[in-house]
Amino acid sequence: LRLLYGGAATGISVSIWTLAFSMFMFLSLALIKRISELRSRTSEEGLTASGRGYHMGDLEQLTSLCAASGLVSALIVILYVRSPAAAAAWDLSSSGLLAEPLTHPGESRGHS
Repeated sequence: LRLLYGGAATGISVSIWTLAFSMFMFLSLALIKRISELRSRTSEEGLTASGRGYHMGDLEQLTSLCAASGLVSALIVILYVRSPAAAAAWDLSSSGLLAEPLTHPGESRGHS
C-alpha cells in the first residue's frame, strides 16, 4: 500500500512490474527477519511468546518460501528487462547496466 500511496501523493503511476517485484522482494525480506529471529531463539517455543506464532518446526518452510520469493522477484526484473514495456520506457539496447548480463548470460561484449 505504501507504493500506491506514494505514487498517488507524487502523481507517479506505479506499474504492475513495480508492484509485483516489490511484493515478492518485501515478502522475502520479512521472511529473512523471521528466520533470523527463529534462529536466535534457543527454545523450542519459537516466537509464540512475542505473539508471532512461529515455531522452530516452521524454519524449513520459511527458508524455502524465502528463497522462492527472492528468486521470483529476480525473475520479475528479468522479465521486465525483456518486455516491450521496458523497451518503450528505456533504451536498453546500448545500456551496459544490468540488462546485458541478465538477458544474455554467457555472452561477453568483447567477443563476437
